[in-house]
Amino acid sequence: MSLRNRIFFASSGVFLVGFLTLILAVTFMTQATSQKSGEDLIRKTAEALALDAGKTLAQAQLAARAAADALEGMQQAGVSDRNAYAAVMQHQISQNKHFVGGGAILEPDMAGNDADNAGANFSDDKGRFIPYFYNDGAKVAWEPLLFGGDSGSEEWYDKPKNLGHDTVTEPYLYPVNNVDVLMATASSPIKDASGRGIGGATIDVSLEGLQKAVSAGQTYESGYVGLLSETGVWVSHPDAALLGQKADAAMVGKIQSIKNEAAFTTENGTVEAIKGFELDGTGQHWFIVVAVDESELLASANSTMQMSLLLALGLLVAGTFLMWMLGSTIAGPVQMLTARMRKLAEGDVDTPVAYLDRKDEIGQMAGALEIFVENETERRSLQNDTEQAQHSQLERQKTVEALIETFERDVHAVLDQVSGNSKRMEQTAASLDAIARDTSAKVSSVAGSSEVAQSSVQTVASAAEELSASISEIGRQIGQTKEVVTSATRAANDSNDKVGSLDSAAQKIGEVVSLIQAIAEQTNLLALNATIEAARAGEAGKGFAVVAAEVKELATQTAKATEEISTQVTGIQSSTRNAVGSIQEIASTMEEVNQFTAAIAAAISQQGDATNEISHNVQQAASCTSDMSNSVGDVMQAAEETSSSAADVLSVSQSVSEHAQGLQATIADFLSRVRAA
Repeated sequence: MSLRNRIFFASSGVFLVGFLTLILAVTFMTQATSQKSGEDLIRKTAEALALDAGKTLAQAQLAARAAADALEGMQQAGVSDRNAYAAVMQHQISQNKHFVGGGAILEPDMAGNDADNAGANFSDDKGRFIPYFYNDGAKVAWEPLLFGGDSGSEEWYDKPKNLGHDTVTEPYLYPVNNVDVLMATASSPIKDASGRGIGGATIDVSLEGLQKAVSAGQTYESGYVGLLSETGVWVSHPDAALLGQKADAAMVGKIQSIKNEAAFTTENGTVEAIKGFELDGTGQHWFIVVAVDESELLASANSTMQMSLLLALGLLVAGTFLMWMLGSTIAGPVQMLTARMRKLAEGDVDTPVAYLDRKDEIGQMAGALEIFVENETERRSLQNDTEQAQHSQLERQKTVEALIETFERDVHAVLDQVSGNSKRMEQTAASLDAIARDTSAKVSSVAGSSEVAQSSVQTVASAAEELSASISEIGRQIGQTKEVVTSATRAANDSNDKVGSLDSAAQKIGEVVSLIQAIAEQTNLLALNATIEAARAGEAGKGFAVVAAEVKELATQTAKATEEISTQVTGIQSSTRNAVGSIQEIASTMEEVNQFTAAIAAAISQQGDATNEISHNVQQAASCTSDMSNSVGDVMQAAEETSSSAADVLSVSQSVSEHAQGLQATIADFLSRVRAA
């Protein structure tokens, strides 16, 4: 890549990165500012709509609270005129035409006896005061309220009465003039002096006006503005089909974590703001939802970014042109100087160098190039002088080389002859040394073998003596064993006789046990007869009967004891017979062992005689091996003296050879120095 291109691309890159960084920073800052401004506008819209919605519902709450307070005061004052109670609610409905209607409810017998007002004085057919008033043209009409079933009374009556504070029901659809109208009911409890709920006042308000007010608050073309109740029922939404319907689970999940705060989320390109507001005195919260497409929210930021990019593109084109011109201005003179340096490398020292008159870096480069040209001219002059001197030196060198070669050839011939003689002497000495070493090795081997033989013979002699002693000891121990076996045989026979006597005694014990058992059976029989006789004697025989029973019990225990003794005696007899058989087998085995011991003793005696003969012969062999070992020592000493003499001759011959080689190396070094001089 040329210098011009390098300058151009480097400067353009820096220029481009700088401008892009600046434009991106401005764009992001503008976008962030635009997004924050949009979110602030959405938040303010949601807050304003929440305030308006709260005020709209507060009108119905205030009307219900005012009616409840009036009815509560009348009830605590002891007023029982139901027409007076009804007049309070009639006035509220007549003065607020935008209310759908309102009800006044009292618990049974709270305004006189219900039985006295059945079907009259704004009471139902059972006499309970539960009128519901509504505008019917120019007048205010009424009808009894319905409780239970689908009436929803548990929300607009039971709930505020039990909680003790105002409530607003969830939105619901109610037919008005055959048209379903989305409405809500504001309820306030009526309490007695103790604070116990005894009734309530309700105001039904249409949410249509609230829907229009919320829809009018939409400030963007995209998205929507909606109103959700506390449980997530749509009060206002651009899609009429969703009114009175519960929102999806995702939306319900969002509002459950919000009270009076505002929350922002961005999903699928839509920015959504949710603002909660409290229905005064109820603890309930409703929620304004404002949703706007993110593209519309950031439209101004996107427009600014597009203008910034167009501006950056124009500046980039202009900057690129300026960088190209700057690169050409710098690179032109450098290219000319480069061409002049190329000619200098090719040997041109005659062409003049340009830009020598410039005072910048280009002029300094031209001055340096002029110095290179002058140095090249001087180098050529010195080269000519050097070539002439080298020619004269070459002629002298050839003469010296011829003299050196003649001298080197004569000296090498003499040294080669000396070296050859020393090598032959070295070979002879080496052969003699090898023969001596071989003789010494063989003699050493014979000496080792004789020593091993002598050691082995002595070992055998010692072993033979030990064997003879061991055989004598074995013979002695076998004699003792024979005596022990004889004694054991005699003891076994005695044990056999004693066990036989034990068997006879056991048989006698068995006979005695049988006799005792017979006596016990006879005693038992006599005791039984005595018991029978005592029973016949009646009261006089009771004492005798007790004694007879005890005798019978003792006879029974005696019979059981004799049976156990008989069982044990039988076991002893069986064990005794087994012991007799075992002892007889032991006595027979001892006889056989006695015979084997006698045979072993005879064999050991013969083995001892043979071992003594072996010991005598081994002692003679040991004497012969000792004489042979002494002779081998003399031969080994003579072989070592021969090897020492051969080693001396070899050392001398090696020294002569080394000196000849050293002399040859010294002469070669001398000649090398002469050549180099």
